Amino acid sequence: MNRLLIITVLAFGLAAESHAQDSPKPKAIAWDALRAPRELFIDPFATLSPEQLSDVGYVRRVRWLIVENKLSETSNDATKAHQIVRRMDKEGVDVDSLIQQRERIRDLRDERLQSFASSVAMKYGGQQVVLNGFAVPISGKKTGVSEFFLVPSIDLCSSSAPPSTQVIYVKCSQRPAVNGRTTPLQVIGTLEQRTTKRSFVFPGQTLHFESDYAIEPTEIKIIDWRTHDEPSM
Repeated sequence: MNRLLIITVLAFGLAAESHAQDSPKPKAIAWDALRAPRELFIDPFATLSPEQLSDVGYVRRVRWLIVENKLSETSNDATKAHQIVRRMDKEGVDVDSLIQQRERIRDLRDERLQSFASSVAMKYGGQQVVLNGFAVPISGKKTGVSEFFLVPSIDLCSSSAPPSTQVIYVKCSQRPAVNGRTTPLQVIGTLEQRTTKRSFVFPGQTLHFESDYAIEPTEIKIIDWRTHDEPSM
């Protein structure tokens, strides 16, 4: 073999080996590292029970229907809404104030959560990360899914959507065969801040998912959740 060719091959091999050694390993991160702290945003709605939240929503809708002349102020719904306001006032809940603040609170919440998610994504500086979780399919074919939300636990989806900083949007060319929302996956890729919203119809209810993160995956594999605990920081 030509001496120059041998030297070239050896140099290429050494360079490839050096590159492999220099390439950082994907960093395993825990879901808690993605969770926004409670003190990030003081949400007056967060202290309400599910029943109280439902009642506030009912009052707001009835008032909107009255303004739109689709409901009479003397209707049964209007009377019920008035009774709800009086009852909640005795419980220490100012329904009028909550309704007035609703839009401003929502905008402020979204702004601060997105800012927090951006800071988390910047912390990892575009490096590869590893996360274990469960897939909530968004779209797919018989061979699997091309888009899904990754969540830390299937229990989070039983009655309500998880917090937006506990949901990661994943779009992949490979199609891992997932069984509904019960398949545990390990996803390796680059974390970024990206807001994605989808709605899902589960038995008896519609859940509105919102994610503040996305991962551009380089590898996805099905794991056994019994032997793959959540990675630690």
